[in-house]
Amino acid sequence: MILNRKDLNGFLFALFYGLGFHLFQFFLAQRGMVSKFPTGDQLVKWDAIWYHSLAEKGYEWFDNSGCNAAFYPLFSFIWHLTGAGGWGISVINIFLLAAGFAAFCSIYKLTSMQKFVWLSIPSMYFCFIPYSEAAFILAVSISFLGIVKNNRWLIWTGLFLMSLSRSVSLIMIPAFITAELVTNDRSNWLAALRHSLVRYVFPLMLGTALFVWYQFYKTGVWFAYFIQQAKYWGHEFSWPALPFNSMFGPGLLWLNGLAIFLCTGAIVVLLIKGFRWLVKNEMAGDRLMIISYGYMAGLLLVTIFFNPKWGTETTNVYDIHRYLFATPFFWVFLHHYTVNASYKAADFLWVFLAANACWLLFASYNHIQSFIYFNFGTLLLLVYMLWASKQMSWLALAIVAINVFLQVQMFQHFINDIYPG
Repeated sequence: MILNRKDLNGFLFALFYGLGFHLFQFFLAQRGMVSKFPTGDQLVKWDAIWYHSLAEKGYEWFDNSGCNAAFYPLFSFIWHLTGAGGWGISVINIFLLAAGFAAFCSIYKLTSMQKFVWLSIPSMYFCFIPYSEAAFILAVSISFLGIVKNNRWLIWTGLFLMSLSRSVSLIMIPAFITAELVTNDRSNWLAALRHSLVRYVFPLMLGTALFVWYQFYKTGVWFAYFIQQAKYWGHEFSWPALPFNSMFGPGLLWLNGLAIFLCTGAIVVLLIKGFRWLVKNEMAGDRLMIISYGYMAGLLLVTIFFNPKWGTETTNVYDIHRYLFATPFFWVFLHHYTVNASYKAADFLWVFLAANACWLLFASYNHIQSFIYFNFGTLLLLVYMLWASKQMSWLALAIVAINVFLQVQMFQHFINDIYPG
């Protein structure tokens, strides 16, 4: 068996948390504490509309407007197979999340409170609605489990499914190659490169090639996804323009800013580890951590160089929070910097200063309100660091309370037609 009975605790934890989240929403709605509890049709909003279109009609192509060719097929294929409605596919997503979380918990042994913290991360609510996050989490977790168990078939399965769930192949290929190189002796770089091509690049490219061919087969247009993303979603190369902003307003800009800060830190650490490997032949020990750094680095570069400037005439950075925080890559990052870490007073000062330097990219200097707004993210970072130091374990309850409050608020925004990114 891949998962033993003890690992099923992770499955049940995620399952009951996801179902409990919706029951909690119903409780709040019944008492007038939130605006409403949605019907199944009301859950199909924003990107869920496109996923539903793809599930019902298959790929379509329109020359003069956006279409569902701008989305990857795995989640919609699951939706099509099940024939579920808005609520049905949301429950199926919770099961997919639970399976992925169980696989992750078989690698990293988490306490019950740590599981609550992981699952209550605000952006995780995307796994409880008709979006592709849960399927992506399952695919990534399968590949992680395969890497840890040195099981090529698990790796291939996970990466093949990953390449059909989201456009991450171009990010993940350099991430996997880098991880394979810096976790091996420098003198064996050629063998490590060959190993990474077979184990990681092959299934990612196979899935991507199948996706491109299938879209052509259905629409008659080669590279339909990339054309749609560039032409109608504005995802084409351009130099970043400051201050970073969001055409949808400041609502979750602080959370996207927090994701950018952490991704920037990942790039710095990755460069340091790469330099030490090149100069000192110092090998990195945690392959999954290096892979996660690589994903975070690629995500940041794609966000700032391939995001549109609509509305604000500056680079929009919306959505980076969901692409980071609702993934096993962030779980690995969080585990490394909370479970196995402790911090001194100087660390808190450096994080505060570095975070506020990052907030300058968002024009936090314009007004004291902007400074306070972005420093809510700084406060969360410091609280997580205090919790990690094991001296204030009760802070986990505060973290969960803040996270759940934000999850509820973000879900209510979603069903009330406020953009979730």
